[in-house]
Amino acid sequence: METLAFAPVKQLNLRDELEARLREAIFSGRLRPGDRIVEYKVAREMGVGQNSVREALIVLEHQGLVTRVPNKGAIVTRLSSEAVEQIYLVRIELEGMAVKFAKQHMRLTDVDELQERIEEMRTAARNDDRLSFCRADFEFHRSLWEFSGNPYLVKALDSSAAPLFSYLLIESFRVPGEDMLALAEQHQQMLNLIRNESAEAAAAGVRQLLQKFHDLSTAKLRQINPEFLTTESAKHKEA
Repeated sequence: METLAFAPVKQLNLRDELEARLREAIFSGRLRPGDRIVEYKVAREMGVGQNSVREALIVLEHQGLVTRVPNKGAIVTRLSSEAVEQIYLVRIELEGMAVKFAKQHMRLTDVDELQERIEEMRTAARNDDRLSFCRADFEFHRSLWEFSGNPYLVKALDSSAAPLFSYLLIESFRVPGEDMLALAEQHQQMLNLIRNESAEAAAAGVRQLLQKFHDLSTAKLRQINPEFLTTESAKHKEA
């Protein structure tokens, strides 16, 4: 891992500050997918205890930004093209299920909360603030999962979709001219479906939008890395 020259961290809200610093390093590209995060080095640079860094990394792991690898410790999440394909199939189905359940449990205040996340995304897009955009984007989906009222579904999405979500966002922002406002509008379409359609129709519509986002995301990844192929593309190439 390259030296990041972190400034010392104040003890107040220490874990939150460490978490924010590390997340910013990931979303800004200072830490890339596959980079190892060495706890004692980060602790030394920030002037904090190693246990505090470990606690922050645990939070980031739950958010999918960091993965624990045996004998290596924490690395910034990196996924193969095959893993992206397989996880996305699961995410589309599970998030559609979350929408269906959320329709049964959501209150008007919950809908307002999702709208607030979209407005945050729009503001971040206009300010070209990718870190804030990514944070609001993830919080939109995480809140939607929670509104399903099913903790097992939330856990399943956390363990599968969160790493995929984070990886795709990090990588897609390497593409010049990323249209964040267009992404925010896609989320508005999702929320409109949840507001106005039946549970079944909303779930089906959200699945379609997620598939569209997946197709666009993998196309962007191939712009960055031509060797990044979908499973179907790889099969055709081999044939």
